[in-house]
Amino acid sequence: MNEKEIKKGLRSDIVLSEQVETKIQGAYQKVREESMRKKSEQPDFTFIKRRKRRFAVIAAAAMLVMGTTIGTVASNQFFSFTKNDEEILGVFNLEGYEPCYDIFDLEVTYLPEGYEEVGGKYRKDGPKPGIESVITPFVENTAVWASKNGGVTEIWNVETIEETTINGMDAYIFTKKASHGSYFNPMFLFNMEEGYVISLFTTDDISTDEAKKIAEGLKVTNTGEKEYGWEQHQYETKDLIQMIAYNVDSVETEEGEALSNGDVLPEGSILKLQEPFCAKVEEGEIEFTVESAKYVASCKEYDPQFFVNYEEEVLPYLNEDGTVKPYWRQPVYEGENPDSSDEEQAEQIFLEVKMRAKNISEKDLYSPFYFGMQSLEKVGEEYRMPRTTYYPVADYILNEFQVYFDARQNFEGITGQKQALWRNIKADEELNFTMLFLVDKDQMDRTYLRIPAEYMEGNQYFVDLGLSK
Repeated sequence: MNEKEIKKGLRSDIVLSEQVETKIQGAYQKVREESMRKKSEQPDFTFIKRRKRRFAVIAAAAMLVMGTTIGTVASNQFFSFTKNDEEILGVFNLEGYEPCYDIFDLEVTYLPEGYEEVGGKYRKDGPKPGIESVITPFVENTAVWASKNGGVTEIWNVETIEETTINGMDAYIFTKKASHGSYFNPMFLFNMEEGYVISLFTTDDISTDEAKKIAEGLKVTNTGEKEYGWEQHQYETKDLIQMIAYNVDSVETEEGEALSNGDVLPEGSILKLQEPFCAKVEEGEIEFTVESAKYVASCKEYDPQFFVNYEEEVLPYLNEDGTVKPYWRQPVYEGENPDSSDEEQAEQIFLEVKMRAKNISEKDLYSPFYFGMQSLEKVGEEYRMPRTTYYPVADYILNEFQVYFDARQNFEGITGQKQALWRNIKADEELNFTMLFLVDKDQMDRTYLRIPAEYMEGNQYFVDLGLSK
């Protein structure tokens, strides 16, 4: 189905239970936050006042219960749609199946000519200089699939969705608008009898027919092992639901007290080094203090175990000396949609930030410890969101938050994947830790630490790291 067919199929009225409606509205809110985050080179800044919505797909792992039947567009059994005034929500509903925690292996038996395996991905030179053609297949049990990436995987510029059957499995193929190898087209295949989902990502220089051949050649084997700690992280059957949300083009809305590109930050939004701030987390409070910050060219002296997914998401993009390889990005001017014709290469550098955290609550906490980076413009005594931001398109390390966290506790299984930046901190405990972030070299003198708004009761604050001019 194409964009027009998707929208046409959503005109019927839909009745949802109160419980489902509440959970879906929560998902819509996350969709809005994630949509806006991608207009900035760093994620999750809150104050965005006006925005134009893009046609996009956001795959969000969601814990919701389908109490009633959703108005259906899809022909297969898993996929259906609902909507509100602004967003369109698709739902992969696996509710009728028991969660699976088995570990599976995946064998690739067919590849187009010229691809070589590098870290579980298959690569060759792409049709555009400096951009590789990449095939990335992997298999996950349904429990991991429903909870990975903190619940959100974004897929931009979707043009069509094809529903088909491959090797007896229901398959959904998302095709993006062509950009000469810069974007990945996702495909999801469901084997609910065995309890796994295959994800196949191919750069868009690979045709859909060729991607189907690759999918047909994927062989899955149950290892007989289960996810580490699975008994402590069991899901109900109602949790096996994942949502796909489509943002409709060119709809402008007012968003409370938010800021967009070029807008001035509210007074008091900038904190200084050594200035403590209190974050409300998990029904308690943690006092954080940024101790120091400095740029480091190489990450070679940092322990790989404290990187988030080092082998797959960091190492392939490093030079032998531990410096970062150039990546491809697209400028986003004044919040408009990125244009693939503007793609450019950019260099990055690591930023080391040392922090201190103290649990000032009267109880032990299990808390997130994630932070981000944000480029800001200083004009006189005012701070502004940048007018031009950047959207990564190829050969980049996932860096919406820190890529290195040396106080990490969670390493294995579902918890290790989803909560690498979460940890325990006892009442009155003080913790010192080091983080590494990635910063584009042309943004080095305007980079600030971004404190997630959820820590600060929905308000956005930044820390001046002493790096700005």
